[in-house]
Amino acid sequence: MNKLSNLTAPFDLVFFPSMGLFYDNKKAYALVKYLTGVEENILTSPMLAEHNLAIDMALKSVILDEDIDIDKLLVGDKNSIILFLRATSFGPIYDVQIMCTKCNNSGKTSFNISEMTAKDIVIPPDDEGLFTYVLPKMKINGEPIVIRFRPMTYLDEKMIIENDKIHQTYNKGASIYNTLRYNNQIVSINGIGDKEKINNIINKMPLKDSISLRTYMDKVEPGINNTVSLKCPHCQHIMREEFPIGNNFLGLTSEYKNVIWEESFLLGYYGQGSINRDET
Repeated sequence: MNKLSNLTAPFDLVFFPSMGLFYDNKKAYALVKYLTGVEENILTSPMLAEHNLAIDMALKSVILDEDIDIDKLLVGDKNSIILFLRATSFGPIYDVQIMCTKCNNSGKTSFNISEMTAKDIVIPPDDEGLFTYVLPKMKINGEPIVIRFRPMTYLDEKMIIENDKIHQTYNKGASIYNTLRYNNQIVSINGIGDKEKINNIINKMPLKDSISLRTYMDKVEPGINNTVSLKCPHCQHIMREEFPIGNNFLGLTSEYKNVIWEESFLLGYYGQGSINRDET
């Protein structure tokens, strides 16, 4: 059934930072429904959160376009939807705990989500939706190394985070995030598309080349500029920091979730109908 046929909740257009350049249908936006009690139940479910299903289910619920697969969305486009949902559901002010780099005191401050805007596409992709980069130092048989890569998708992000988490568990916290990122996003090296051979080259890449490649990938990938201004509540010093747009960005803090869980318990235990949250 078409999601729009019986829709009563308000919705809006969310435009993608990618401008649709990397999708076969070139779709540059999504129709996104505002969060309702349905999504609130999903996002506050301990079981769904434990199995990393909550954000996926919520996104599938609010995205009205039948032709959008959330796993194929670029990370930046997915993040633009999360920003929209956070701002329209909880307001533009986001509270955070910081440690001031000037006075070394910790405290609570906030920033405005409107600071987070879409990055400009400084270098367009080729006809296949790929980018090309030549490593500055490393060579193979005297020839420059030409790397072709694609932007990170939401599925890539989930797989990289999960596999890195597993690796850290069994390797004393050692992260292989960057290696996993390269393995997922690099399509070919000097025309070679074999993943095993690509991985062998990645493992031999000098640190300087790796940093250079990663900097270029961050530069050209479409997404959200997540650098925000944070004012120290003690000395008023203003810091410019990158703030990640993760699955907890929707504002469902542990305190908020506890209120919802308490309400659910009371409703189930006493069966006395709705409870005014102002009374909890």
